[in-house]
This record gives sequence, structure tokens and C-alpha cells, in this order.
Amino acid sequence: MNLISLHPTPSRRANLSNLKRWTRELLRLDGDATLTINEVRCSEPGCPDLETVIGISCTPVRWRRLRVPRPVADVTEEDLRIAAQDLLTEMP
Repeated sequence: MNLISLHPTPSRRANLSNLKRWTRELLRLDGDATLTINEVRCSEPGCPDLETVIGISCTPVRWRRLRVPRPVADVTEEDLRIAAQDLLTEMP
């Protein structure tokens, strides 16, 4: 997998901002939680061309990763809910 480095356009910044806000709201994360959002290119069979990977670091959850099989620009709140289902069942 190769991490894609893109220059942030206003549209991309807005998409990233929405993803961060949706993730914080959905997982009820406080301001101390660290989020990283990256688009990853995958050439393995069955893997999407681009996927969005959201890294979450916070207590008591520790480091977790959500994967959405779409580029950042295409991720919806519903995609995020689906990706976070297992994590939501683990949270208090």
C-alpha cells in the first residue's frame, strides 16, 4: 500500500474537516483524541484503488483504525458509521 500525498485544496480540506467532525461525533471523542486521515492506494487483488484510513488515538480506546473503501472525497457519514460498527460495540 502506498500513501498518497496530495496538496490540500479547499474542497479536500472541507472533506477532511467533515470526516474529523463526523468521527468525533460518532465515537464521542473529546478534544484530546488524535485523528489522522489518509488516502491509501492499494494494488492487491480485491482491494479498492483508493481507501480512506482514519487513525484514532485516545484513552481508553487506544490506537484504532477505521477503513473506508473509498477516496476521502466520496466518504459519507453512513460509510463512516458502517466502518465504525465494530469499534462502537467495544466502546463504553
